[in-house]
Amino acid sequence: MKTFFSSLTAILLFSLTATGQGFYADAVNPGRVYREMKWDNITGTVLLFEDWHIARVKINKGKLITGLMVNFDVYEHKALYQNNNQPFEFIDQLDYIETDFDQPDQRKMFMNGFISNQFNPNTFVQVLNEGKYMLIKYARKVLIDTKTYGSGNNDNKTIELQSFYFLANNKLATPIKLSKSALEEIAGSQKNELTAYLSANNLNPKKEQDFTRALVYLNGFSN
Repeated sequence: MKTFFSSLTAILLFSLTATGQGFYADAVNPGRVYREMKWDNITGTVLLFEDWHIARVKINKGKLITGLMVNFDVYEHKALYQNNNQPFEFIDQLDYIETDFDQPDQRKMFMNGFISNQFNPNTFVQVLNEGKYMLIKYARKVLIDTKTYGSGNNDNKTIELQSFYFLANNKLATPIKLSKSALEEIAGSQKNELTAYLSANNLNPKKEQDFTRALVYLNGFSN
């Protein structure tokens, strides 16, 4: 995980002059003005983050911009940035969005281009590690009916965040359950080594961080 992000840090950053809240005047092509979808009598937001997060963004075949404030609409699956405190949708093709890059404990990497039946290639998903096998997390928000029994209000709903995990190999993303058996299937002939690694490091494959760490270990056998 550390290697993944440190390699990106080594990329030359462009020195730009900031205007507004974390927006660089020549950072991106003018995007589309974004208006968050809202409904009456519905609790919650379609945005992934409650607050906008500082990020660096790599434009496809272009520059690396640092300091943008970004968020994601995970209901309509749009990547967003702020221009003078107003939200815009990216229209550039992006290589990645790395949020909270100045906080090692909080930084997250988002990419698109993965192939799955559950989401389209334009959907940004969180990439949790590098290597032949990558664990990715797909977030979406759905409307949940929360009206109580006997209530006459049919519009009492909540926007709920749901997360799903996928194993990506050469951009093909397959649903996966965080478990020891899933890791063993990936390990193949290295199953014994995997078992020893999990035991020695007291890892619980049902936990995202531990599963990711074990996957990074298994990727070492394929290098």
